[in-house]
Amino acid sequence: MEDKELEKSLKKFHNADLKFTHEDREKVFQKIENHHNQKSKLLLSNLSRRAAPLMAAAVLLTLSIILAYSLIGDESNQASDQANQEAATELNDATTLLLLLEGQDNRTDLHLLMSYSKSNGSINLISLPSDMYVPVIPAGEGEPDMEKLTNIHAYRGGGESVKKSISKALDLKIDHYVTLEENDFANLLNTIGETNFKLNEKKSLFSFDGSQIELPKGTNYLDGEEAASLLTISTVTNGNGTNWTEQDKLDLSRSVMVNMLSHVKPESVGSLLGDTDSSPDLTTILTGLASTKMNTMRTISIEEQLESVLKGENYFLQFKEGSAEEIKSKLINFE
Repeated sequence: MEDKELEKSLKKFHNADLKFTHEDREKVFQKIENHHNQKSKLLLSNLSRRAAPLMAAAVLLTLSIILAYSLIGDESNQASDQANQEAATELNDATTLLLLLEGQDNRTDLHLLMSYSKSNGSINLISLPSDMYVPVIPAGEGEPDMEKLTNIHAYRGGGESVKKSISKALDLKIDHYVTLEENDFANLLNTIGETNFKLNEKKSLFSFDGSQIELPKGTNYLDGEEAASLLTISTVTNGNGTNWTEQDKLDLSRSVMVNMLSHVKPESVGSLLGDTDSSPDLTTILTGLASTKMNTMRTISIEEQLESVLKGENYFLQFKEGSAEEIKSKLINFE
């Protein structure tokens, strides 16, 4: 009896209006797909939030590595540039010497910078104007300030300070310096005889005491006082427009140096210098220079490398942009 009733119930259920159509299957599959997509998006979102700190750290690490290599590269380039400069100086066997002439007011009126090669006896020579505006290196801590070149010896620390200032301005190591008083220098020149100085045109100028100096065209024979006075006099223009220029001072400096090195005996250098303000081993250096046969003495004009600038109410001279490097290169090159 029970079996018949169950069979009857099943037949009734089988005959019911229940159908699973194609459209129903599509809806079910679409819901399943949407459900999977939502779970995937949620998983990716969680992974992104967790990975964000790691990604940021990776970016910072990469930037740090790049910056480190950049800094290492800059330091390597700077070290390489310095090594190249030192190698060039060593290759040319260049020794640098600064000669200063001091007036009665303790200012320096001649700043003669020379380099020479002990291997071939060649000398390069430049003259720095007194009106140049150069950095002054402080004795203690602090940044350099600027000063007129002629004033540094009198007010900012003597010949050593002048050497440091010129070295800073040219970015050039200066090995030795000597400061001579103008009168002592004149006496030194008188012990070796007159200096022959040739001019292509006559010069008419005034000395510090206001007296007029006439230099004819051709060869002039200058005693010690005349040569020292011309080397320390300011470059001026008189009413006729005749100039005593920095180039004239440079040419005269060459004539004076040739005269000195041609006549001074190496063994007499120490006695001629006396108690001068100079580098400790200058006597040895000058002795070696005096005993070297000079092959060439080249002058290097820097007039075109300078420009006039107004500082406060006064005009000064300073190097044009990039000219200091060019001057330095010429000074230590003996080719």
